[in-house]
Amino acid sequence: MNSQMTATVPATITPGTPAQSTQPTPTRQERAEHMAATVDAACERLAEQLAAGHTEAFLAFLAFQAKFHKYSAANTLLILSQRPDATRVAGLSTWNRLGYRVRAGERAIWLWAPVLRKGVEAATGEEKERLVAFKPAPVFDASQLANLDEKPLPTFFTPLPDDVEPLYQQVRARIEAERIVVEERPLPMGVQGVSLGGAIFIRRGLDSRNRLAVLLHELAHELAHRGEAQRAKPLALRELEAESTAYVVGAALGLDIPHSSDYLLGHGLDAAALRASLGTIQALARRVLAVVDSDREEPIAA
Repeated sequence: MNSQMTATVPATITPGTPAQSTQPTPTRQERAEHMAATVDAACERLAEQLAAGHTEAFLAFLAFQAKFHKYSAANTLLILSQRPDATRVAGLSTWNRLGYRVRAGERAIWLWAPVLRKGVEAATGEEKERLVAFKPAPVFDASQLANLDEKPLPTFFTPLPDDVEPLYQQVRARIEAERIVVEERPLPMGVQGVSLGGAIFIRRGLDSRNRLAVLLHELAHELAHRGEAQRAKPLALRELEAESTAYVVGAALGLDIPHSSDYLLGHGLDAAALRASLGTIQALARRVLAVVDSDREEPIAA
């Protein structure tokens, strides 16, 4: 597929408007006001439900946010409000560059995009870009692409042999003994597990090997990435630590996690980040093993 191809969108169809729509296209100001109101209303609904003792909607939002962790909370709420089944979004030009076509007449999802301007810093004399505003910008979900059958999206997840159910149940029981809830439930497309602080959710229907791999990954988050200082770590660094720990612990338990390398590379990590985290990974692997395999006889540290 030629990566330079242009998406086929007739000039008479405005992104964000259905093909047969007779509604006038809103102005940028009208669209911005509507987007701001959408975010405010979504926040109010979540707050009202939490105040009433209902957590389902908030937990669903957190699970949804796991798919769009690189986006702001406001943009995540906008995606959820406009297309709750979304899995991956990108602008038209980005999809085109990657070799995909957006179907004609598809309604865009509107998000806030940063407006950057170059300027000279008075202190250093260097020219740098700075954020000056946000503007509405259209994006499209992967489900709106016309040629997914010809060019499937890459994925890090692949089914594995379903042959470690007893080990999975043993590890799960030991985690639950630490007062961490483990539940298998439906999760949004592309999300295999979620760690919420005292609770781990795993996608229902996974084979036992992937369930165990996901459980180890999310347990690493539970043990290492709570508290303000840990949450301040870059997301890629937290994912490096969790997935590396899961791989180490999996190997100690006799479990191979073949997709770990692709998962780690997908977060744009480099050797410097790995080197800086080796001690953390080693210590975290010991903590996880102490929970899931407490009968293990540890060797004397050199």
